[in-house]
Amino acid sequence: MTGTRKTKSPNQRPGFPRDRADARAGLQETGARGGCAQGVRGGCAQDVHGVHGGCAQGVAGGCAQGVPCAAQAVLAGARKTGAKIPVLCLIGPTGSGKTGLAAAIAGEWLKTRPGMVPEREPGQEPEREPGREPEREPGPALDGCVIINADSRQVYRDFPIITAQPGIAETGLCPHRMYGFLETSEKFSAGAFIRMAQEAILEATAQNRLPVLVGGTGLYLKTLFGGIAPIPAIPQAVADFWHGRLKDEGPEALHSHLSEIDKDYAAQIHPRDSQRIVRALSVWQSTGETFSWWHSRPLPESPYAPITLGIDLPMSELEIRLRGRILEMLEQGAVLEAEKAFERCPNPDAPGWSGIGCAELFAHIKGRLTLDECVGQWFKNTRAYAKRQKTWFRKDPKDALWLRPGQKDEAIAWLNARLSADPFPFRPLF
Repeated sequence: MTGTRKTKSPNQRPGFPRDRADARAGLQETGARGGCAQGVRGGCAQDVHGVHGGCAQGVAGGCAQGVPCAAQAVLAGARKTGAKIPVLCLIGPTGSGKTGLAAAIAGEWLKTRPGMVPEREPGQEPEREPGREPEREPGPALDGCVIINADSRQVYRDFPIITAQPGIAETGLCPHRMYGFLETSEKFSAGAFIRMAQEAILEATAQNRLPVLVGGTGLYLKTLFGGIAPIPAIPQAVADFWHGRLKDEGPEALHSHLSEIDKDYAAQIHPRDSQRIVRALSVWQSTGETFSWWHSRPLPESPYAPITLGIDLPMSELEIRLRGRILEMLEQGAVLEAEKAFERCPNPDAPGWSGIGCAELFAHIKGRLTLDECVGQWFKNTRAYAKRQKTWFRKDPKDALWLRPGQKDEAIAWLNARLSADPFPFRPLF
């Protein structure tokens, strides 16, 4: 569902119940233009939370000219009033059921479309006891949700089965953003994710929909809500230079060189962590400042207030689910999907092939692994990744509600309570 929405009645305007007029005024103050195209297009969310410039470079182009940008109005209203934009985050290890829970939440809106708060006649005031402050009125019920991908592998167009992207049954329930739009040969960074996710979040809020981030890439969520250093884009020639030296000299030699330039950051990373070493040296050569310097810069306060639901279960139970999911993917045509992707992009170093499942199937296609060996490696690597995710999410965020798979009713009840209370003055969702 793309394009701009028709103007609603005053009690349906996007934003925050006490501050919707401020959001609308923010549009006039900023003069923001450009319709914030949905899905995979670049960003209107300029200068948001430490990311300057907004547009996701190389992903698709900016904003439709001459169309008011309601997302910018939401951001302006939030900044002016100090209100926070609520964002639901569904987290947990791979295979735990995040996509299913997101679909269950989205499906509730189809069952019970909540009505809007009735408007009072002019001059009609709510009754209240003498001497008491007037109670804050509930805002309008939300018009639904928008599900936004927060998984680094589900961005790739060629691998919908292998990366377990939502299917037609899920995407038919509500708008889905940032799934399956990137070519196998293209790289997707945390910075690109933040730019696109910010646009999707603000646009959903402007449409009076709840943004729902779903995925297991903890780094993406941490940088979205905690900020990211505003490091400028690094020229490809600079990165190629250091990759060449890495090939000739090895990671330990470059790590020693980095220690002379940026002692603090070098001490934080492993001497054989080639990716981080090359990144730090490239940033230093391109900008003239060290990686540590960039990450010491103050970041603006986040305009978002995450509401986090986590799904978890014992590793022994998760292993059963992971084995079953891999077999189901094979039945759905994972091998054929990989073969078609190989025809389009046979480069084993392409970013899209680095994901779990993709890498193992690539080795099978090339004859380096039998199918049984491929499946064994696929499960082993998936299990190891799930363990890392469980460790990451148990540390951060600390205020998440953790549920077992299938506890939809408990999740919805908790979400209703959270969004009905300060600082989220919406009416219950369902």
